[in-house]
Amino acid sequence: MRKITIKRALLLLLLTTCFLGYSQQVKNSKQLVPEHRNCGLDKHEQAMIDNPEYRASFYERKAKFEEKLLEIHQQKMNGTYQRMATLYIPVAVHFDGIGTEADRACLEAYAQTQIDVINEDYTATNADQASLWPAASAFYPGLTPGSMDVQFCIATKNHPAGADPEVAEGSPLVTIGANGSNFNPNFPETDATYAGYMNFIIKDIGPGLLGYSPLNGSIANGAAVVMNTNCYGTGSGCPGVAAPVSPYNLGRTVTHELGHFYNLNHTFIADGDASQCAQPDGDGIADTPKVSSSTYGNPANGSVDGCNAGEKSLTMNYMDYVNDASMYMFTPDQATVVEAYWASVAGDWAFDKIDCQGPTFDISADNLGNCGADSAQTIVNFTALNGFSETTTFSVTGLPAGAMASFSPTSLNATGTTTLTVTGLNSVTDGTYPLTITGTSTSVTKNISIDLVDGTGSCTVSATVPYKTAITRVTFNTIDRASSTPDGTGADDQTDGYSDETQTGVSTSVNRGSSYNLTVNVDADGQYRTQTKVWIDWNQNCVFDPSEEYDMDQGDLSGGAPYFDIPTTNSPVSVTVPAGAVLGDTVMRVATIYSDPNTPNYPTACGVQTDGEVEDYKITVLPSLSVAQSDFETFLVTPNPSNGYINLTISTSKSVKYSVFDIRGRKISEKTLQNNSSVFNQDVNLGDLSSGIYIFTIESGVKKATQKIIIE
Repeated sequence: MRKITIKRALLLLLLTTCFLGYSQQVKNSKQLVPEHRNCGLDKHEQAMIDNPEYRASFYERKAKFEEKLLEIHQQKMNGTYQRMATLYIPVAVHFDGIGTEADRACLEAYAQTQIDVINEDYTATNADQASLWPAASAFYPGLTPGSMDVQFCIATKNHPAGADPEVAEGSPLVTIGANGSNFNPNFPETDATYAGYMNFIIKDIGPGLLGYSPLNGSIANGAAVVMNTNCYGTGSGCPGVAAPVSPYNLGRTVTHELGHFYNLNHTFIADGDASQCAQPDGDGIADTPKVSSSTYGNPANGSVDGCNAGEKSLTMNYMDYVNDASMYMFTPDQATVVEAYWASVAGDWAFDKIDCQGPTFDISADNLGNCGADSAQTIVNFTALNGFSETTTFSVTGLPAGAMASFSPTSLNATGTTTLTVTGLNSVTDGTYPLTITGTSTSVTKNISIDLVDGTGSCTVSATVPYKTAITRVTFNTIDRASSTPDGTGADDQTDGYSDETQTGVSTSVNRGSSYNLTVNVDADGQYRTQTKVWIDWNQNCVFDPSEEYDMDQGDLSGGAPYFDIPTTNSPVSVTVPAGAVLGDTVMRVATIYSDPNTPNYPTACGVQTDGEVEDYKITVLPSLSVAQSDFETFLVTPNPSNGYINLTISTSKSVKYSVFDIRGRKISEKTLQNNSSVFNQDVNLGDLSSGIYIFTIESGVKKATQKIIIE
């Protein structure tokens, strides 16, 4: 497969011919069932041009997506990417202008057949992939199907005001006829009533048309994927209302259109034009072969040549135009694009609308290391979900010869933690050993992967100083260290750009569970872009784990010249000391580097930082001051545990700023809420939070409060 740069991938993804919306149709529009798929976008492109409000919203979403895609690509390249917990997506299905209440039982069952299809297609568990890919894979060396950790669920509770009045609480959100949906008739179809849902509209969109979708669809605006009545779902459908018709009767049209909604382009350059190989790649994705034209029907494996010698078209890809029976896979890089889209809209989903997860549990843990000691420890977080209560035992595999492991406690049946201790490391050769931690209950088994880093100290780091890019000031609790060169003359150490402040007495003490502001000032060496990151080794394993990283972002150039001793744009970052931080001395590492202005590059915790500076500081972790603290007479967070929707009551007449931090101290979200009363009382949506324990902090005027919250 060819390789392309991330920058070019983004450019091609967003600037192909099929730029904004996708409409699958047939060239002979008189046919009720299309002879083959086709793409006609004129009206959709014109819709964007004619609607400045939508155009502005689109580019705002596009920028957020690009940022997340770059972030995930960077993490996958440096080995720090970690998937979040399973994403459960609430779905609303709308039979728009068709059917009656007499058809409800049939239409609800029919709606679910499509959900079953996309759940298998997006998780790569569809049976046809398992049966067909082994024979096809020989034409695509090294390629494996891409999968996503997702579950689509038709919403069954907390139905929105204005929904179909015939949809009872506890029943699937399937609207019928003209009841309960008011989607605008123009592209893209949206209805604010269904903001937060993944909306499917099934309606008569004319003979020959299959369906269409906006690229980078808006969950917040209630956007929808639109399907014709002959290509949604599987089975016999509901006679007289809607039913799938061969060759589009396996639900793959929705899989395809959802791909567009989630920012996937077609894998080909131009539909029906085999002379386009000189043009830019169709989708800008590295692991889909470059192909000039779409493929129709049911092609044999390896029967269609790609643009590059020796490569074959990935005709079975969901983003080509073959029949349903012949499309059965995404690629790993396509999965990355979809994951980046989901990350960019993480706060937009209405997660309180579904009840499909079932009793289960999640486990998580950081890497562990010994820093020269004979043993190493890490905390394994265990979260029981949806009433899960089975006794779960823990085990670990992958230990190096001579090492032994134990868990305390050995099992759990409710949300809590267990400590993994590995001993005998003095007899182990220094190195990194991948471990697998397994939680096993009667009905559920889950694995996570971590690393055992057996070594003698924190990783080495250095920085080159050919120019004046430098750290000029670091402020964290009682640390307020100004460089000897905050005047634009460059880094302290002009030899390698590294300063070890752990030996100079520049240090501070912090308490578990408390929050402290972190500010970094830099010398940008002129009007240049810099990027700064900070790591604090909270678990004292001598490894700077991804959960211990704080992104300070770029130097703030908005104040104009001179561009030295300027704060980073994220300064100050509120750092909450994790409740599980190991007591005693640890290391805080600060690094800043010059960055490409168009494609940002970032400092890393280890290795050589090109054109920049690195400083290490000593941090002493002390016990927590208290489990919860509050300066307010009244401070209530209910319910706790919650599903992310809480009621906040505080005795204050001022505005309220809240911040949410994970258990490792990384800020998840922050928001300021206005207050027009003597007592603040509002319902608050904390957004897309995975199940677990978080630190919730409040600021109002000079008063503060801190509370642990549990998300189920």
